[in-house]
Amino acid sequence: MVRFQPLCRHVLFSPDFIKMFDYMQLPTFEIASDAAASFREVLTRHKALVAEYLEVGGLSGLRVGGSGSFGILEFWVSVSWVQG
Repeated sequence: MVRFQPLCRHVLFSPDFIKMFDYMQLPTFEIASDAAASFREVLTRHKALVAEYLEVGGLSGLRVGGSGSFGILEFWVSVSWVQG
């Protein structure tokens, strides 16, 4: 799914994108690992698209909403920088 950039754009800019963090925390390993792999793929394959998302305030919902998911985002960003 994340290889097709127009679909990736739709998912990334969707208001439901924040649910990706919830899926990564599910106790079901298959769902959590698939969500984490998809999230990592988006961050590493479509860097320009992610930069655009961050420029237009894509993270404001995480910061303002007080969600505990922001720590997960910080972790994945740090891992992507270390690995690649």
